[in-house]
Amino acid sequence: MDWLISFEGAGTVALPIAAIGFGFSILATLYMFITHAVRVRRELLNDRLHGRWTIHLRNWLIGETEPIAKPKERELHLILPLWLKILDTFSGSVTQQMAAFAEAVGLDKFVIAHLRSPDRPTRVYCVIACGHLRRTDQLPHMLELLSSEDAMLALAAGRSAIQIAPNQALPAVLQQVRARTEWASGQISALIGNADPDLLSQQLHGPLLSAAEHELKHLLPAVAAATAETIQPSLIARMESIATPEVLSECLRHLRGPRGASVARQYLQHPVWFVRLRAIEALKIYQAAEDAPVLASLQQDSNWWVRLRARQALAGNQPL
Repeated sequence: MDWLISFEGAGTVALPIAAIGFGFSILATLYMFITHAVRVRRELLNDRLHGRWTIHLRNWLIGETEPIAKPKERELHLILPLWLKILDTFSGSVTQQMAAFAEAVGLDKFVIAHLRSPDRPTRVYCVIACGHLRRTDQLPHMLELLSSEDAMLALAAGRSAIQIAPNQALPAVLQQVRARTEWASGQISALIGNADPDLLSQQLHGPLLSAAEHELKHLLPAVAAATAETIQPSLIARMESIATPEVLSECLRHLRGPRGASVARQYLQHPVWFVRLRAIEALKIYQAAEDAPVLASLQQDSNWWVRLRARQALAGNQPL
């Protein structure tokens, strides 16, 4: 009967354990229910706040600057991305209207107070907002952030620095563009996009002529944003010493006008097929009579894409 006594003893122990386990499962279920309810309530509250502040921003956008009660800080966290979205969508006088709105609700003070926030999205938003607010007192901080290991933060700081003081910011920004190989061309275009094309052309001559080949590729999006007539002589001069076909091909994409076409002709019979391809595309409407025989020969090229572009060039443009 010893085995029976042991079994009864095990049953005595198992019942409390089962009860405890059941209790824990009830508590876990209750916790999940409460957490879900809190999350749903927070989302509903955020949706209401989002809708209310969207209406306020739209009213200010069309000039209806009605008095607004100062929002709480948690509301300012919601307002900031809405405010930035409007500024990134519109331009012109909207900047002044949104700056007035920011001052009216205390968003300008919130931005400065959270420039060093440990929350990355909030910090990036605040850095971007400094540019829209033209906070000249924050220019040193923006230039300091240009060298941040956080690529997105550095891009945001560079864009804001250009908005605040382009003359001072562009040399530092262009230096980072040369060095930051992790920045994509689209990001560089967005970074440089707010700069005045003439000013950018002036600031770009030196970096363009002195850049190493691996750096030059990263400067080309800036070339696209500069005034073509002003920057093209430096680009053409730099192309004379380029040995890397990939970089040369990218340079050909940025040639403009008759002078650019004249340079492109020199590469129509380049040994690398994608350089020949870019040279054909660079001619565009600036074909001359002497181009026809070369383009005709390229219809027999070893690369099908070059053959296609040569046929299109001959069919789409009459030689001058």
